[in-house]
Amino acid sequence: MLIENIELTMSHLGLGNLSEYALMVLFGNAHSHHLVAGTGLAPDLLRDKNANALYPAYFMTRLSVPETVLLHSFKLWERVSVGVDVKRFGDTLLESRYILGREGEVAQDAQTWERQNLPTMEGNNLIVIENIDAVNVRRKVANPDPDCIAKLPKARVSPRGVTRSKIVRSRGFETHGVESQRVESQSFESKPPDAAARLEFANKKPFHYEVLPGRDAAPGHAMIFARFCEIMDAAEYQYFSREFTPALPDELITCFSVLDREVFYYGNCYAGETLSIHLRGSLQIFEEGELLDNCNYVRAAMLNLDFELFQHRNKSLLAMARTRKMVAIPMHKQDVISDLQRLVYFSSHS
Repeated sequence: MLIENIELTMSHLGLGNLSEYALMVLFGNAHSHHLVAGTGLAPDLLRDKNANALYPAYFMTRLSVPETVLLHSFKLWERVSVGVDVKRFGDTLLESRYILGREGEVAQDAQTWERQNLPTMEGNNLIVIENIDAVNVRRKVANPDPDCIAKLPKARVSPRGVTRSKIVRSRGFETHGVESQRVESQSFESKPPDAAARLEFANKKPFHYEVLPGRDAAPGHAMIFARFCEIMDAAEYQYFSREFTPALPDELITCFSVLDREVFYYGNCYAGETLSIHLRGSLQIFEEGELLDNCNYVRAAMLNLDFELFQHRNKSLLAMARTRKMVAIPMHKQDVISDLQRLVYFSSHS
């Protein structure tokens, strides 16, 4: 287990507050440090016995954010604690847990993190070599040199993401086992009793996203796992601002705040590729805006979204995700709740 104390600077947040992308990168940084802790090596010196460069490729992440500690509550220049706990299953499979709190809030006992009411993430990785040539991109699972990786505790059972990844890929997020249904009933499928209207939707045509060098992927490297959430947010924004009728204004869309996002990564992409993105979901309006203790926003609606991302040129599946967001309206903007209710009512009757 490793806890890092850092300051949230403009290199993390720009001039805004904490975002999902920035948080996942912070978790990824801590994860990389954990893998070489005690070796005296930098994370980019993780190697196999043949001196091939290795890196931990995520095939599953699940971010969970409490309604009372939304990500935007973490501000520029605040000091925070980032915790990571990594276990190893076999030689090449990693299971990890992460947590974010203000400096000093993260408990030293990782077993208590899930009870701390703070943003957390779980993840699964495979340790791989990546070979790139002019035509093909290949990944090969490889055993790290014992001298290049930290002494990690062993996981007792195979990570849940291994089986769940296969089931979600074949059946989607609707029916995938008792364990998955139990997990989803706690988060993704919440149906509050005060729900006034539920609108279901899907994009009519896939959205296209061009992966640009520098912005999305460094030359010679795959796109970082955290960029997938930004691409999904871009498709979400395009849908609600252009395809949804009538379109939602920016001041409403910017109030969408992530509570859960579970992503399964089946491939990756490089600069120059174009992605095709499909989405579907539901928007559930609350009868009366609900206030939560110690929060400066009104709980106006719940948004559920499923995404599928494909490589456009060959139609190969890259990622599938299920997302839940709260429409959290700041107290000083409560008037827009009526606008949201009107727009959803209009759309549901058009």
